[in-house]
Amino acid sequence: MPRQAAAAAPRLLNATLKDKTFVVDAVTGEQRAALDGSGWRCRHDARSLVLCSRYGYATAERGITVFDAASVQKRWALPDGSGRKVPKVNGLWHGAVYREVGDEPIVLDGMTGRDRQTAAGAASYEIDRYGGVVGSKFSRAAG
Repeated sequence: MPRQAAAAAPRLLNATLKDKTFVVDAVTGEQRAALDGSGWRCRHDARSLVLCSRYGYATAERGITVFDAASVQKRWALPDGSGRKVPKVNGLWHGAVYREVGDEPIVLDGMTGRDRQTAAGAASYEIDRYGGVVGSKFSRAAG
């Protein structure tokens, strides 16, 4: 039986079964994607992307995969063989991935995975069309 089922996007759920995390169509039950390992958390950017991430202590336990929400086609993933570190993802909003590398907040372009803002000032957790919150500090949204 799947564990840790959670909403990933409209019509999509993610759940762990054994050592895999699945993205499933909530209406038809069809498996749309599978990610190796447990502990992936998927979220929707309230527009067109689904980002699944996991962040463990060991480098091998970290990853990010971004899908198109409608087709569930993979757009990009980390690690990608480039040597780029897999960051901790804090939030996702309208194509902007808010993340931290060490203590440095950075914003990635959700469509490409490329850096959008390297001096973001904050990597927000709670985000809407106006901005996001980190602790008690508000920052304008980049997406």
